[in-house]
Amino acid sequence: ALRNLTSCNAENITRAVKAGAIEAVVRAMAEAFEICYLVVLERACGVLRNLTSSVAETVAENITRARHAGAIKMVVSALDRDDTETDEFQVTQACAALRNLTGGNEESITLAVVKHNAIEVLVQAMRSYADSAKVQESACLTLFFFTRGNNRHAISRRARAVH
Repeated sequence: ALRNLTSCNAENITRAVKAGAIEAVVRAMAEAFEICYLVVLERACGVLRNLTSSVAETVAENITRARHAGAIKMVVSALDRDDTETDEFQVTQACAALRNLTGGNEESITLAVVKHNAIEVLVQAMRSYADSAKVQESACLTLFFFTRGNNRHAISRRARAVH
């Protein structure tokens, strides 16, 4: 329900963030990992994508709040799953959330790439879903977001090391 309520709706995004939705979603993801409840991970990535979208009036604050709540780690972890139950929709939702969570912010990109190995995880997702055009497109777009801007040279070197 929260994913649908916050899709392209700035007022609902603001209300959800003020109510503590970002922190609640990150906690739900952590608990979902413990019990391997994959549906929660997919939906949580969608909610985080919406709450940190450019539709939000306070997008920069929302991204910072999500970063401090541990959302980047949770989303990268949702991508880094070796089970057969993870589907391409979950991967594309996680990629979209990761793009929004890093939002061109050098500190967020560095956190995702260096601390949480996001490039390696994205490349592995691309290999796992080699026949999925949606996953390839979403992962490539996410890698593009990571490698543009001031941080692109260091991140590009790291990406080449993964190949």
